[in-house]
Amino acid sequence: LEQKVTLVASFTQEEAAELYRAHHILLHPKYLDPCPTVVIEALASGLPVVASGSGGLPELVPASCGELIPAPLTWEELITPTGEQLAAAVEALLPRLGQVARAARLHAEASYDGTKWVERHAAIFRRVLG
Repeated sequence: LEQKVTLVASFTQEEAAELYRAHHILLHPKYLDPCPTVVIEALASGLPVVASGSGGLPELVPASCGELIPAPLTWEELITPTGEQLAAAVEALLPRLGQVARAARLHAEASYDGTKWVERHAAIFRRVLG
């Protein structure tokens, strides 16, 4: 496993794009993550996402862009996917990895484009300020 997996504890914003491009799938097992930027950046880089199906992830990652591992909602404990669940989700993606990678990129372009985000918020502010 040590020859196949590289753990990167931290990286700079300048290193992020190259780091994403050097990989095939993003694993994001954090429970109840509300809006993880790392997931949006991965999708924009064409990386399918395997993640806990909790927090904001069901809104960020459609089924066409990855695999979400079901998780119950509780505030009493953190529920992290097991290694077996993560492995099963990765195995489910592998036969359609190219298709899911393309879908991830297209979803990011359609949903998270900065220009569109600014336009949508400007319209809200214009409406509120009247």
